[in-house]
Amino acid sequence: MQRIEISSHHVARMASHIAAASVEQSSSSNGIANEMDELIRLNEASSGSLAMVGQAVEQVEQAVNGLDQLVDFFRVV
Repeated sequence: MQRIEISSHHVARMASHIAAASVEQSSSSNGIANEMDELIRLNEASSGSLAMVGQAVEQVEQAVNGLDQLVDFFRVV
């Protein structure tokens, strides 16, 4: 059986690498979470914009219907 010796310096260096990888992973996870938050915010903003566009379309349809009625009125007169 072969004996393997590991110095405290080597253990400290490995722990440092593990900690750095953990910080990098955490940073990456935070970056992904921030991107998801931004996508959710943009989706909510676009939903509000779509609702406003829908209301504008309804108003235009009402105006067109009103104009059609006005044209029909003058055809009769």
